[in-house]
Amino acid sequence: MDTSAVLDESQRTSRLVAHLARLVQRGAEIETQDGYRAVVRSRVRVSAFPNIVMLIGGLLLFAVDHGVLFLAGAVVAAVGWHRKTQLAAATRRILVRVDELGRISECDLDAGIA
Repeated sequence: MDTSAVLDESQRTSRLVAHLARLVQRGAEIETQDGYRAVVRSRVRVSAFPNIVMLIGGLLLFAVDHGVLFLAGAVVAAVGWHRKTQLAAATRRILVRVDELGRISECDLDAGIA
């Protein structure tokens, strides 16, 4: 390990603060910060775009071909869209750390809870 690459206290702290500032700009809230670690609460980001495309496509194909499978696919897409909107309201807790080389790591604290 190269000792010249090891960051001092102020460099590690400033790197952590810069990363936390980016997370806060995206809507996260800082719960605690202790040394080179912080616990951040952020919303779960999901994309409902594929579900919307599948829903519209299924409904259009059902209208043209009157196939029951197209309607079933549209219903499955609608259920998936509904589940994603519920998941978007959920939050997750993230542990953010900066090591002595300045690498930032994020660990999901709620990963084991389902």
